[in-house]
Amino acid sequence: MLRVAIALGSALALAACGELLNPDLGAGVLSGRLQNASGAAYLYPLGRPDLVARPAVDGRYTLEGVPVETTSLVVVDGAPLSWRASLVPVSVAGAGHRTAPDVDAAALPPAGRIGAVARLGGGCESSATRFTVVGTDQIDVAPAVAGGAAILEPLPAGTFLLDASTAGFTTGRVVITVVSGATAPFDVPAEVEGMDAAPGCTAPGASCRTGLVCDTTAGICYECLSNDECLASPTGETVCVNNACHAPGASQGEICDPCSADSDCAAGACAANGSFCTRVCNVVTDCPAGFDCVSEGTRGVCQAPRGCSEAKEAFGAECFDASCADHLAGCVCFGAQPALDPPVPGYCTGTCTPGRAGDCSLVPGYACDPADGVCKRP
Repeated sequence: MLRVAIALGSALALAACGELLNPDLGAGVLSGRLQNASGAAYLYPLGRPDLVARPAVDGRYTLEGVPVETTSLVVVDGAPLSWRASLVPVSVAGAGHRTAPDVDAAALPPAGRIGAVARLGGGCESSATRFTVVGTDQIDVAPAVAGGAAILEPLPAGTFLLDASTAGFTTGRVVITVVSGATAPFDVPAEVEGMDAAPGCTAPGASCRTGLVCDTTAGICYECLSNDECLASPTGETVCVNNACHAPGASQGEICDPCSADSDCAAGACAANGSFCTRVCNVVTDCPAGFDCVSEGTRGVCQAPRGCSEAKEAFGAECFDASCADHLAGCVCFGAQPALDPPVPGYCTGTCTPGRAGDCSLVPGYACDPADGVCKRP
């Protein structure tokens, strides 16, 4: 009888501790050794950067609660400007213990890093954007300066997801490749989140790019909301129509002015799809910056990929490459210097023909640089 009582008591004690009767099959224990590690060395399971471990003096470490889905450890050593990092393959046994491969910290390859900028839609910019390389310890990293790139390091070489989170905008996500010992620049596009209580340019930290004004209802930045935002023209006071500034008078229609017939436009073409003034064209080089030559019946007419309004919003967006071409035909990312340390982003703009009037007129203040053939902002 005494033996039964002791056995029952032991079983109850083990059950209370969650052992044997309820083992956690979804996680296990990893142990290993990081040889020649410095005091700055650390490691964590890829996907669980919260389970970080720092090796003991002899390099040994233990990680508990590692998910069985884990296939790699992120191993880091070194110091700023000389980080080393690598992915180490591992296998985790549910409710069990396994040993990870020994690693020589001194032999780790140079870490990579990411320079990231958010390319926000709606003509907006924001100081509140935060970047995360999913699964790593690079979480909610902010740019060092407004309008600059966020630097995310140290990272092991490999393919990851890069997220950009900005209040008032959708979460941007792109696939990135981290290269050992190099800085790789990436744009992360995001659009105004119309369902937010404070969308786009109305969100904390957000504003409009130069020359645009915020529609506080939609959170989108436009050239104008009323005549007050429009500049004076040679023919009289400019008026705001469909959130764009236009010269009054049917015969004064310039690029993107509203129209109902070709005779309404100075360039002689009223686009049937959208009823805005434009040019007749044969090739894209006949068109103003940001426009493509699109077939319309028996002629070609110049059109922006997503319309005049979105083209105006895209001019000036921060970038490292020409990925804003979905808003601007023939887009270039002018002024980007990704090789600098830290990398410097440029801005989206369009190509132009030097000396031809109106090529850069879509956005006030831009002018065609005869040396580069690019519309540049002041």
